[in-house]
Amino acid sequence: LLRVDTPDYKADKDGYLRARKALIDLIGDKKEIFIEFENPRREARDPALKRLLTYVWAGGKNLNVEMVRRGHSRFWQRYGKGRYARWFRWAESQARRQ
Repeated sequence: LLRVDTPDYKADKDGYLRARKALIDLIGDKKEIFIEFENPRREARDPALKRLLTYVWAGGKNLNVEMVRRGHSRFWQRYGKGRYARWFRWAESQARRQ
């Protein structure tokens, strides 16, 4: 998930399991899931682990932003802010309020 940095399994098993469950709950029984690359003309992958780097949409929601809004990650800006920076900043403020 682009702009999201949840705990790794080996580093924080409990945090990883909470974040994993939250993502599964967000997806729920949605029949259609849409992925979106930062640059629509080019697939991007994590250089170390070769994972696709995408925004994930389900039920009309950007799940990356939702993970931040629900407090499972902060807005991860190490490699840039991306096209949804304003949404992510809003999501962080909502997470802090909750």
